[in-house]
Amino acid sequence: MVFNNRRILFAAVCLAVGVSASAYPFIGIRKNVRVGMHWAKLNGDFPLGQEALKPTVFGGGLEIGLLGTLAVEGDLLYATKGTHYSSGPESGDMTLRYLSIPVVVKYKFFPVLLHPYVFGGMAFNTLLSAKDNGVDIKGDLESGERSLIAGVGVEAALLGKGIFVEACVDLGQSRIVKNSDIPVLVDGIRTRTSRISVGLLF
Repeated sequence: MVFNNRRILFAAVCLAVGVSASAYPFIGIRKNVRVGMHWAKLNGDFPLGQEALKPTVFGGGLEIGLLGTLAVEGDLLYATKGTHYSSGPESGDMTLRYLSIPVVVKYKFFPVLLHPYVFGGMAFNTLLSAKDNGVDIKGDLESGERSLIAGVGVEAALLGKGIFVEACVDLGQSRIVKNSDIPVLVDGIRTRTSRISVGLLF
């Protein structure tokens, strides 16, 4: 009977250690890969009606876990911004493709198997290409932009690894038009993007 009790106690301790290892946010460095979708429009004085452009975004990065619930994350993403616009019977897509480097601080709540978190920071975006209905307009735009990021997510952790789902807004803080005679490219236009993404941490 004593032997059986000891076996039960040993099994309980092993289970507790396993759950504890998966329950608490990771401290250290982890890699991530992600894929998601943008809902992109343009802010400012854009003169035409808009509907969201819905391109794919993907990339990866590093998360540095600090103090259990606090983390700093930097990513490298291939991200398309812009808008789908219309004026009467005419419509078109303005696609702005960026190499984006977002750097955010994440705060994770509740050290349980699911870790909800909030995050915020800034992205530094380098323009790779820009087209208006297939016409190259890169020369009319600034070579880069900055944007503010804020969002929420949830991570499911297991023995130091995890999967996550995130939703965020990405609000351009710098104008994107440099010099242009194209009517839709008025001064003061900024990007505005919502994003949902899923990914792996390992």
